[in-house]
Amino acid sequence: MNIVNLLFQYGDTPLHAAAEGGFINIVKLLLERADIDPKKENKSNKTLLHSAVRGGNLDMVELLLERADIDPNGENKYGDTPLHAAAEGGFINIVKLLLERADIDPKKENKFGNTPLHAAVDGGSINIVKLLLERADIDPKKENKVCDDVLYRTVQL
Repeated sequence: MNIVNLLFQYGDTPLHAAAEGGFINIVKLLLERADIDPKKENKSNKTLLHSAVRGGNLDMVELLLERADIDPNGENKYGDTPLHAAAEGGFINIVKLLLERADIDPKKENKFGNTPLHAAVDGGSINIVKLLLERADIDPKKENKVCDDVLYRTVQL
């Protein structure tokens, strides 16, 4: 799929595409422009930070988190935050970075009641599951809206 099709299909901007692709110099250049809105979401309400997280580039995520106009808790249309995306994507360094921030809620539920721990289980990342379970504020028995807890979801995989 070429970039033009991507932009039309998902409503991504060139900034989203550059962030997800890991092109940090292009992102920096675009962010310098007054006519580029870093808060613009795509058709799925995916934010720029979601795009960077999905690309798995820690430097890109760090760059964006330094900006006051980037919401680290922005939700997509399913209510997933960048932490959900990092946990499901298996990006442990990004998960660690996000968990260091006081403004990130590691128990945040999406519209289906899934927490970042549910997302980590869905993504199959044992190291992220372990990392989240080391926290005292994470409830491994937390059920989502269809009454799946983490153990049940793990067995289903």
